[in-house]
Amino acid sequence: MKHKFTILKSTFLLFFMVMISTTFGQTTRLVPSVYATIQAAIDASVDGDIIEVAANTTLSDQVVTIDKAITLKSASGDWQTTPSVIDGASSIYITASNAKLIGFIFDATTALAPGTPGAIFCYTGDGVEISNNKFSNIALSQVITVTATTNLLVDNNEFDTVVKGIFFNSNINSIVSNNTFTDISYGGILMDPVTTNITIEDNTFY
Repeated sequence: MKHKFTILKSTFLLFFMVMISTTFGQTTRLVPSVYATIQAAIDASVDGDIIEVAANTTLSDQVVTIDKAITLKSASGDWQTTPSVIDGASSIYITASNAKLIGFIFDATTALAPGTPGAIFCYTGDGVEISNNKFSNIALSQVITVTATTNLLVDNNEFDTVVKGIFFNSNINSIVSNNTFTDISYGGILMDPVTTNITIEDNTFY
């Protein structure tokens, strides 16, 4: 009887592990070794996937729409460790809830995201995260524009030599924390009168 219980317990454990793998499974899609562009990787992805850009890679002219709950990240998720650079006529348009943008250097990008004067446009999503990035030498009106978005997290980014850092338009319940703003021409964090419940904490301005 004891031997039979051991077999049943092992079978149940294997079944449970398979169920976890199925439920929480995700695919990591590699750029540029498998997908030549970020958008190609996103187009092939489903909610929960990770788009990972190789370390020490520079991608130019990346016009990206994130319309799925994916994580777009550099190899390490930290721009200071293994940088992945996005430059040229590049922009990021985020419409999905629970999307994440983590660990890039955006340098001297020149393209406008659709419907905004900025390089990155978060529109209508909930629970979006933008963290561990560096935005530098961007001459557009603003770097990040946020419209009709809830529960956004902008954390631990560096904004260096830009016109405006973040502009909130009709946004509620969001957090801007642990960011550094250096040599900002107009303003680091701006918001319109209908934006409410924005927590701004532990940011540094030079």
